[in-house]
Amino acid sequence: EKYVLFALYTHLTYPQITKQTTIVQYDIVNNKEVARFDCPNIIQKLAVSHDGRTFVTGSVYQDQYTKNYHDILILWESGTWKQVAVLEDIETGISGEGYKNIIFSFDDKNVGIYTKFQYKAKIFDLSTNKLKFTSDYLKYTFNIEFLDDQQHFILNRANLNLDSGSIDLYNIKSGYLIKSYDDYSVFASSKIVGNSLYIFTARSKNRFSVLKSSLTDISLPEITINKVNIYSENGQVIIETTGFSQSELFVTISDLIGKSIYEERIYNLTNQNRFELGSDLLSGLYICKVVNGNKEYSQKFEIVR
Repeated sequence: EKYVLFALYTHLTYPQITKQTTIVQYDIVNNKEVARFDCPNIIQKLAVSHDGRTFVTGSVYQDQYTKNYHDILILWESGTWKQVAVLEDIETGISGEGYKNIIFSFDDKNVGIYTKFQYKAKIFDLSTNKLKFTSDYLKYTFNIEFLDDQQHFILNRANLNLDSGSIDLYNIKSGYLIKSYDDYSVFASSKIVGNSLYIFTARSKNRFSVLKSSLTDISLPEITINKVNIYSENGQVIIETTGFSQSELFVTISDLIGKSIYEERIYNLTNQNRFELGSDLLSGLYICKVVNGNKEYSQKFEIVR
């Protein structure tokens, strides 16, 4: 770890109002600046991959025409300072909410973010630079962290009344919720030691939670993907389910940048069900998330009209 990247924010009022951020590469061994380049947006968070080849910036900017603010997440190439991809560009309204956490998975194949806008967490697949996971609207999300087994990640979540919360364990590949631990704390870090998952939280000084559920025998949720089928038919969204343990479903349809387009709560489930949602979507790709109790299922589908 010879170099460090940091962002310098500049706000000039003369001769004109200018806001920009300068990213500086600094050699901490030889105590000197190596390189710098200017970014037009206000960078709030910056994360570097474990191999040092790429980094991601989370910024806020104001559209000069609409005057609305945007959150923008950009993947860069280290050394050349070339922009690789805009992972997302989300309009947030009249105030810039910004990014609260950006983190690479330990194998650098994914990047996770937590944003204050809608209190959501997202994961982007860096092999495609596309969104692969977004948290639902049933709870607020306050943080995200990848585990060092390279198979799981955890979210800090709270109910909408903010009177109870949980630390939720997910599978990275499938995006499935594996287990939810009741704990209304904000975690600082986590580590797998043997068969135990240790989560250090900030509820009180030096407090930490030890979650003793073995990770070596964790499998996908009891309800597997072949019990949920999501597809489009004649421009409508069809959901087929089998063997659900809870009698209620909550369905959310989002676009590929995570913006919720349609929500519906379905009651009185039987062992086998087929639902035609009352949505009228335009042609395009969407993500449908189905929540049944503490189980979540997400699937991408396409509408063709």
